[in-house]
Amino acid sequence: MDRLNGGDSAGRPVQDRSGLSGIYVFDFLAHNSADLVESIEDQSGLRFEPSNARMEMVTIEHAERPNPD
Repeated sequence: MDRLNGGDSAGRPVQDRSGLSGIYVFDFLAHNSADLVESIEDQSGLRFEPSNARMEMVTIEHAERPNPD
């Protein structure tokens, strides 16, 4: 997973299947969030491909404020 998963920038979870190792830092120019994926593809040569995959997920079924005592 990567920072594209924050917010709704890609519209769905992103799974890294590039096969690249290491950490890469890129700067991309996008005019709006709808342009982000297309901008990344055009400027990096990487491609986003929709697929179905199992992903780990956490579900919070109940939450309460802590008791101040």
